[in-house]
Amino acid sequence: MDGPVITVCVSTRNRAGLLPQLVARLEAQTIGADSFEVVIVDDGSTDDTWQVLQDLAAASPLTIRTHRNESSQGPAAGRNRAWRDAGAPLCAFTDDDCIPTPGWLEAAVSGLSGRNAAAAGRIMWPPYDEQLLGPFSRSLAVSKGNARWGATANLIVQTEHLRRVDGFDESFRFPAGEDTDLLLRILETDVDFAFLTDALVYHRVEPAGLRALLRDQRRWADIPAVIAKHPGARRALLYRGYYWREAHPRTLLLVAGLLASPITPLASLLAVPWVHDRLCHDPVTDSRTERVMVLPGRLVLDLVEIATMVRGSIKHKTLVL
Repeated sequence: MDGPVITVCVSTRNRAGLLPQLVARLEAQTIGADSFEVVIVDDGSTDDTWQVLQDLAAASPLTIRTHRNESSQGPAAGRNRAWRDAGAPLCAFTDDDCIPTPGWLEAAVSGLSGRNAAAAGRIMWPPYDEQLLGPFSRSLAVSKGNARWGATANLIVQTEHLRRVDGFDESFRFPAGEDTDLLLRILETDVDFAFLTDALVYHRVEPAGLRALLRDQRRWADIPAVIAKHPGARRALLYRGYYWREAHPRTLLLVAGLLASPITPLASLLAVPWVHDRLCHDPVTDSRTERVMVLPGRLVLDLVEIATMVRGSIKHKTLVL
């Protein structure tokens, strides 16, 4: 076909410093500059993102179109504005803190060629960021087992499918759940799902710290909204059909044990599964000493995550823990 075969769609906000590397990685794509285009939306940034975007678009050999929302409307709205300007039959979504590998777009186009499918690509942290991984770092890894969450760090869909479902639901104001909801609505129109191992994107590791992760929890409160809208996805997305994270049922056992231990001391043994999991099966650090030291913080984080799910469950009238 004439023209681009795939459009890269990005919504960005207040991350001017990350955009040059993203554009450089897109310029390094093996598919060739004439085979794709890039649409980037500045969602009401208050830093110099807009000027950086103008400079990058002017200097790049790629076809880069930019748009600006005067005030932030949320990532769903930013991505909608991006894909609606797409001139290609495929749209590849990624984020400003992502680093596409050179073969990303080539693998995406090849993986969806001739298929009535939407795809999630593989996501992992860059090898050079491994030293930043820690008990309270922020990172993202997507493999076949959790790909149906449809993270927009690496999501490839047909533009026609986006039109069919009218894109992202802009009632999701935070970057959480809007991508899953979009993928599920597309799949509900008799579209197949594909996981593309070779379409690899790296996601930066951010050593956020416990306080930052706790503050970040409010954005996850709409996860129950996804399940309320798509009850059939409960078993595919949630651990045992009810839990957002695998650690949560063990966390609730621990709480029950602590509450019951003044009456029945043996009830304190209910804490063992959580402690054993955090120390042995799901350690957040290689150091045994540090594993023990961070247990209180990990417990606080698990409890706040559950509280966030409870709050969202009440708001959206469906149970997720």
